[in-house]
Amino acid sequence: SAMKYLTKIPCVSLRKGLLICGFSAFLSGCVVYTVFGVGKEFNDAYLAGNWSQAALVYESDPAFFKQNAELAGFTPQLDHIAQELNKNLASRLQVHRNKLDSQVWPQRPEDWVITKNFLEESETILTEYNQYSLLKEPQYRNADFDVYAKDLETFRDQIIDTAPEAFAEFDHFDSKDFFKEYPVFLAKSKFISANFDKIEGDITNANVAQFETFLEKYALNKELVSTTAAKVEKAYLNALVMEKTGGRDPDLMETWEIYQSAESKGIKSRKYLRDSIIMIEIPSRDRIGQTAIDFPISVEKEKNILNRSINLEKVLSDDAVQNARYVVIVDLAAAISTSKDQGKTKSQSRYYTHSDWLPNPDYSAAQQEVNAAQLGLQQAQAAYQQALQQQQMNSYNTGYDSGWGAVFASAVTSVVSISGVTSAEERLNEANNRLANTPIQVEHKRYTPYQYQRVTVGAEKQASVNYFVLDRSTNKYVQGTLSKKNNKSFIVLEDLNQQDPDLSSIKKGAVTRDELANWLEGPEMVTFDDVIADYRQRRRQGSKLPADVLVQQDLFDQRNKAIRVALANTSNKQTTVVEAAAVTAKTTNLGYGRITDYNFPRGKVNKDAYAVLVGVRDYDNTDIPPVDFALNDTDAIKQYLIKTRGFKEENVIVLENPNQSDLMSHFGSESNHKGKLYDSVTRRGMKDIFVFYSGHGIPTDEGTGVMLPKDADPQKPEFTGYALSTLVKNLNKLKNVNITLAVDACFSGVSAGGTLVKSASPLYLGSNSSSLTLTNGTIFTAADGKEIASWDTDVRLGLFTKHLLEGFVGKADKVGNKDGKVNVAEMLEYLRDAVGEEADRRFNRRQTPQVFGNTRAVVNEAVNHDFETIQALMKISN
Repeated sequence: SAMKYLTKIPCVSLRKGLLICGFSAFLSGCVVYTVFGVGKEFNDAYLAGNWSQAALVYESDPAFFKQNAELAGFTPQLDHIAQELNKNLASRLQVHRNKLDSQVWPQRPEDWVITKNFLEESETILTEYNQYSLLKEPQYRNADFDVYAKDLETFRDQIIDTAPEAFAEFDHFDSKDFFKEYPVFLAKSKFISANFDKIEGDITNANVAQFETFLEKYALNKELVSTTAAKVEKAYLNALVMEKTGGRDPDLMETWEIYQSAESKGIKSRKYLRDSIIMIEIPSRDRIGQTAIDFPISVEKEKNILNRSINLEKVLSDDAVQNARYVVIVDLAAAISTSKDQGKTKSQSRYYTHSDWLPNPDYSAAQQEVNAAQLGLQQAQAAYQQALQQQQMNSYNTGYDSGWGAVFASAVTSVVSISGVTSAEERLNEANNRLANTPIQVEHKRYTPYQYQRVTVGAEKQASVNYFVLDRSTNKYVQGTLSKKNNKSFIVLEDLNQQDPDLSSIKKGAVTRDELANWLEGPEMVTFDDVIADYRQRRRQGSKLPADVLVQQDLFDQRNKAIRVALANTSNKQTTVVEAAAVTAKTTNLGYGRITDYNFPRGKVNKDAYAVLVGVRDYDNTDIPPVDFALNDTDAIKQYLIKTRGFKEENVIVLENPNQSDLMSHFGSESNHKGKLYDSVTRRGMKDIFVFYSGHGIPTDEGTGVMLPKDADPQKPEFTGYALSTLVKNLNKLKNVNITLAVDACFSGVSAGGTLVKSASPLYLGSNSSSLTLTNGTIFTAADGKEIASWDTDVRLGLFTKHLLEGFVGKADKVGNKDGKVNVAEMLEYLRDAVGEEADRRFNRRQTPQVFGNTRAVVNEAVNHDFETIQALMKISN
């Protein structure tokens, strides 16, 4: 068994089978265990009194000591070592025992560090004792250590059992970490999940600063997981909202900033955003038949919010839009791409024509190298043969007693000769390879000089992006337009010869005309951050959120405007326009009121009813401002007549932007009252007649009020307009009918849109004026002759028309006798109060509606008392 401690002399081998072997020797007949290896190490440590080292040597090979304990005399030594170790460690154990007996739990957090240090020290001595395998032997084991370990574990369990209560009372918003301070180890994630309910109230009411301290110690998705993480995220978002807004609902900008703050702290607030914000992309196609967009624009999707792509007509009908708190509609309205050659420069180069083939001098040099290598190989082979012969002679002529020296010298000479042959063979192979790879002839290319042109092209892509923010949390409405421009300079090469040897370097940084066209027609991206950055600047000027139908109306109007601007910008530039299709110069007007349905109350069908509704929004004379909501007025009146008054749709005639001749053909002239209205009423026996006008009115020099058709000249209204007195006179020619005439216009020469004629004499519509009295009906006018007829921009109707409809539908009866019918007297009282109060409050002006007719006459029998404003009756039309 002692053989494993003896030294072996290694063998040394030489190439070519030459082997020199050493020898080994060993002792036999007696075994001396303490001379070599483990036995010697153990004996040295014991003699030095190093009991710990001796025990560790025992630890390295206890089987050896057990097998040879008696034979080698190890037993008394092991007994002595165990006795000394136990004596030393037992005295230290008693100190810890005294400390354990004096421990009191629970303690204040500031005292935890003392207990924590005590537990660590106790673990150290127990670990130190148990590291010795010798002391694990039953005959050497001190039972006091096992008793102490159990008592220590009992104390530790007590600390663990009270950890939840300590966790609940701990200040988690302080800089200290509960788990680092607490005396015993606790698995953070598992412990927090099990006991979060004990601190949930504190977390729910924490502010942002406290949360930041809390999250620095307990990381989301690490210590805070699952439902605990979700609760913390929700509470932190609430804290951010409180800090940002003081508790009120945040607007879109604040919501976005809250989201970014949360993300910076590791709060994954995607669900928070997706539940709140929806971004609608209206694709880059116009609605009205224009082709102003010649390259695609698209929105770069924001992954953390809900994104939809919906066409212009359906955008506000989408269910997701209806349910979102914040709606961001991005209308990629119009775009134009242009390019222009800005300059040309000529450059010199050359192109390949043909090649001449000449002998290659490198081929001759390679042949000479092969010849030299062949000669060198022959010489090396001869030297090798000579060396072999010499070795044979030495073998025969040298005796055994001459030693190994001569043999070794002969072998070395043989090896050197072989090496020379090998090197010569390698040189010959290399020479042959070079010869094989060297062409016999060399190509000499011939070139011809030429010129090409470098054209500098300036290119631009302009995009008009309209956006609309519907903030239902704060009832705010913001509209904006982003003008995105992408200017770029290109180099286009012309007359370039494809046989030019420098073609690649010349083309570097240049493009072809096709590549330029691809860029001009290529997509451009609008990001959510682009919209938010612009919204940040505009949101303070946001208006009150209108009905969805009015938002959709804005979408159409802004799309039209963007296309007009894009076309105008293109026509003003002397550029080469790269277009996907031809762009027409004129943009169709969408008009107003075409997308709104009103939930007017339903009345009985009236087959004997006939109406002519006139709306003049736009005028040929550019000095006349448009009546922005005139066509809205006619559309709303039309729906009221059909739904509530029971007029058949084919009997409601709407004249949009009529000329003077159109008015005369329907209502007759000063000299002939038999227009289309007269013919239809008398021929078909109509009984209930409704005439409505919304547009500009103007006085003549004689003080007569004149309605202005589309082609009117405000300087000569008596010749180009249509007198209100003529209309009333011709209506009086109708027999056995009941007529309602409503006029939403003022005749002062001044309108809500601006002045029509300076220094005009106003007309006062007095009730005693026989020329303005209907013998067979009632007249409703927006104001007296000295006042301005206001517009209600919130509902996009004339102020008078809005209240006229609200009064007809039921509000007049609600402030009257509430008998379910609306009469003229109730309308007069309601209109003067409602219109007068709102004009004064909103516009600081007087507006006094006028009513002429039988005050007891009933104007409507189907009423609704429940609605507050006409906005409540609006819905998006199909």
